[in-house]
Amino acid sequence: MAAGDDSPRTDALLGLKRIDTRCGLANCGGNGVLYRRVLGLFREREADFAQRFLAACSAGDAQGALRAAHDLKAAAGTLGMHAVQEAATALELACLEGAEDTDVEAMVHTVSHQIAEVIDELRTIEPVRAA
Repeated sequence: MAAGDDSPRTDALLGLKRIDTRCGLANCGGNGVLYRRVLGLFREREADFAQRFLAACSAGDAQGALRAAHDLKAAAGTLGMHAVQEAATALELACLEGAEDTDVEAMVHTVSHQIAEVIDELRTIEPVRAA
Protein backbone atom coordinates (compact mmCIF):
# COMPACT_ATOMS: atom_id res chain seq x y z
CA MET A 1 0.00 0.00 0.00
CA ALA A 2 1.41 3.41 -0.98
CA ALA A 3 2.05 6.12 1.60
CA GLY A 4 -1.14 8.04 2.19
CA ASP A 5 -3.26 5.33 0.56
CA ASP A 6 -6.42 4.34 2.42
CA SER A 7 -8.26 2.40 -0.28
CA PRO A 8 -11.35 1.31 1.71
CA ARG A 9 -11.98 4.86 2.92
CA THR A 10 -11.13 6.31 -0.48
CA ASP A 11 -13.59 3.90 -2.12
CA ALA A 12 -16.37 5.50 -0.03
CA LEU A 13 -15.58 8.82 -1.71
CA LEU A 14 -16.24 7.42 -5.17
CA GLY A 15 -19.98 7.17 -4.46
CA LEU A 16 -20.38 10.91 -3.95
CA LYS A 17 -22.65 12.46 -6.57
CA ARG A 18 -21.89 16.19 -6.27
CA ILE A 19 -18.13 15.83 -6.13
CA ASP A 20 -15.89 14.53 -8.90
CA THR A 21 -13.69 12.61 -6.50
CA ARG A 22 -11.51 11.20 -9.27
CA CYS A 23 -10.60 14.78 -10.22
CA GLY A 24 -10.05 15.78 -6.60
CA LEU A 25 -7.95 12.73 -5.84
CA ALA A 26 -5.85 13.37 -8.93
CA ASN A 27 -5.28 16.96 -7.79
CA CYS A 28 -4.09 15.57 -4.44
CA GLY A 29 -1.62 13.23 -6.12
CA GLY A 30 -3.84 10.22 -5.47
CA ASN A 31 -3.38 10.63 -1.72
CA GLY A 32 -6.75 9.67 -0.24
CA VAL A 33 -5.82 10.74 3.28
CA LEU A 34 -4.81 14.20 2.10
CA TYR A 35 -7.92 14.52 -0.07
CA ARG A 36 -10.25 13.56 2.78
CA ARG A 37 -8.48 16.00 5.09
CA VAL A 38 -8.85 18.85 2.59
CA LEU A 39 -12.51 17.97 2.04
CA GLY A 40 -13.00 18.26 5.80
CA LEU A 41 -11.30 21.65 5.81
CA PHE A 42 -13.57 22.79 2.97
CA ARG A 43 -16.61 21.66 4.93
CA GLU A 44 -15.51 23.63 7.99
CA ARG A 45 -14.31 26.76 6.19
CA GLU A 46 -16.95 27.27 3.54
CA ALA A 47 -20.09 26.57 5.58
CA ASP A 48 -20.33 30.29 6.32
CA PHE A 49 -19.25 31.54 2.88
CA ALA A 50 -22.42 33.59 2.29
CA GLN A 51 -22.12 35.36 5.65
CA ARG A 52 -18.44 36.21 5.05
CA PHE A 53 -19.09 37.36 1.49
CA LEU A 54 -22.09 39.51 2.40
CA ALA A 55 -20.28 40.97 5.42
CA ALA A 56 -17.44 42.06 3.14
CA CYS A 57 -19.97 43.63 0.76
CA SER A 58 -21.75 45.42 3.62
CA ALA A 59 -18.44 46.76 4.89
CA GLY A 60 -17.63 48.14 1.44
CA ASP A 61 -14.77 45.65 1.09
CA ALA A 62 -15.16 44.83 -2.60
CA GLN A 63 -11.69 43.26 -2.71
CA GLY A 64 -12.51 41.02 0.26
CA ALA A 65 -15.72 39.85 -1.40
CA LEU A 66 -13.90 39.25 -4.69
CA ARG A 67 -11.14 37.33 -2.91
CA ALA A 68 -13.70 35.14 -1.10
CA ALA A 69 -15.42 34.26 -4.40
CA HIS A 70 -12.07 33.62 -6.09
CA ASP A 71 -10.79 31.43 -3.25
CA LEU A 72 -14.01 29.41 -3.23
CA LYS A 73 -13.78 28.95 -7.00
CA ALA A 74 -10.21 27.71 -6.74
CA ALA A 75 -10.83 25.35 -3.83
CA ALA A 76 -13.96 23.90 -5.41
CA GLY A 77 -12.17 23.33 -8.70
CA THR A 78 -9.24 21.63 -7.03
CA LEU A 79 -11.53 19.36 -5.00
CA GLY A 80 -13.77 18.39 -7.92
CA MET A 81 -16.84 20.37 -6.88
CA HIS A 82 -17.75 21.55 -10.37
CA ALA A 83 -21.20 23.03 -9.61
CA VAL A 84 -19.76 25.08 -6.73
CA GLN A 85 -16.86 26.14 -8.95
CA GLU A 86 -19.21 27.30 -11.72
CA ALA A 87 -21.42 29.25 -9.31
CA ALA A 88 -18.39 30.85 -7.65
CA THR A 89 -16.94 31.73 -11.06
CA ALA A 90 -20.16 33.56 -11.98
CA LEU A 91 -20.09 35.38 -8.64
CA GLU A 92 -16.45 36.36 -9.07
CA LEU A 93 -17.18 37.69 -12.56
CA ALA A 94 -20.16 39.66 -11.22
CA CYS A 95 -17.88 41.23 -8.61
CA LEU A 96 -15.32 42.16 -11.24
CA GLU A 97 -17.97 43.68 -13.49
CA GLY A 98 -19.74 45.60 -10.71
CA ALA A 99 -23.06 43.81 -11.07
CA GLU A 100 -26.22 45.10 -9.38
CA ASP A 101 -26.65 44.14 -5.72
CA THR A 102 -29.79 42.13 -6.47
CA ASP A 103 -27.92 40.08 -9.09
CA VAL A 104 -25.05 39.46 -6.69
CA GLU A 105 -27.47 38.43 -3.93
CA ALA A 106 -29.12 35.93 -6.28
CA MET A 107 -25.69 34.53 -7.16
CA VAL A 108 -24.73 34.28 -3.50
CA HIS A 109 -27.94 32.32 -2.94
CA THR A 110 -26.99 29.94 -5.77
CA VAL A 111 -23.46 29.53 -4.43
CA SER A 112 -24.81 28.88 -0.91
CA HIS A 113 -27.20 26.26 -2.23
CA GLN A 114 -24.39 24.48 -4.09
CA ILE A 115 -22.12 24.60 -1.03
CA ALA A 116 -24.92 23.25 1.21
CA GLU A 117 -25.49 20.30 -1.12
CA VAL A 118 -21.79 19.46 -1.13
CA ILE A 119 -21.51 19.83 2.63
CA ASP A 120 -24.54 17.58 3.15
CA GLU A 121 -22.81 14.96 1.05
CA LEU A 122 -19.51 15.42 2.90
CA ARG A 123 -21.31 14.71 6.16
CA THR A 124 -21.85 11.15 4.92
CA ILE A 125 -18.14 10.36 4.99
CA GLU A 126 -15.91 9.94 7.99
CA PRO A 127 -13.59 12.91 8.44
CA VAL A 128 -9.82 12.52 8.69
CA ARG A 129 -8.33 14.28 11.66
CA ALA A 130 -4.89 15.88 11.62
CA ALA A 131 -2.26 13.68 13.27
